[in-house]
Amino acid sequence: MIRSSSTTMRFSNAAKREALSRVLEEYRRVVREFVAILWSRPHKEIRSLLDKETIALVPSTLSARLLQCAGKQASAIVRGTRTKNERRLWRHGKLKEEGRHKAARKLWAAIREHEAAMPEVADSRPMELDGRFCRIELETATREFDGWLILGSLGNRLKLL
Repeated sequence: MIRSSSTTMRFSNAAKREALSRVLEEYRRVVREFVAILWSRPHKEIRSLLDKETIALVPSTLSARLLQCAGKQASAIVRGTRTKNERRLWRHGKLKEEGRHKAARKLWAAIREHEAAMPEVADSRPMELDGRFCRIELETATREFDGWLILGSLGNRLKLL
C-alpha cells in the first residue's frame, strides 16, 4: 500500500525553508544526472535499485540513503518512458498483423511524433521519500499543530523538525 501525506511549510522558519529548498534542489539535480546515465543503458540492464558503482558516478552532499532514493526515482522515470514506447511499438505490430492498416498508420504517426527521448525532470517534481526519511510525530501535538513531520538522513547531518 502506498501512503502519502501533504504538509505545509507556512509555519516553518526561514532557515528551515531554505535548508529544505537546498536539499530539494540538489535532489533534483542528482535525479537529472541519474536519468542521463541510465538513458544510455539498454532497458534490460536498468534495475529499480541502482548499484554502488552507478551511485558513485554522481558526487553530491546528499546522504547515501537519499542518493539511493534519487536513483530509484530516476530508474522509475527511465523504465516508465521506455516501457511506454515498447508498448506502443508492440501495439503497432499487432494492428498490422490483424490487417488494421489505417489504425496502424495512425499509431505509427503518433509514435513518430512522440519518439522516445530522454525524459526531463521538472523543477516541480517532488521527492519520493519513504519511511527511512520521514517520521510523523503526533504525541507532541499542540493546540496550534496537529503533529510534527521530522525529516532525517538528508545529508550533511541535516535533520528538519
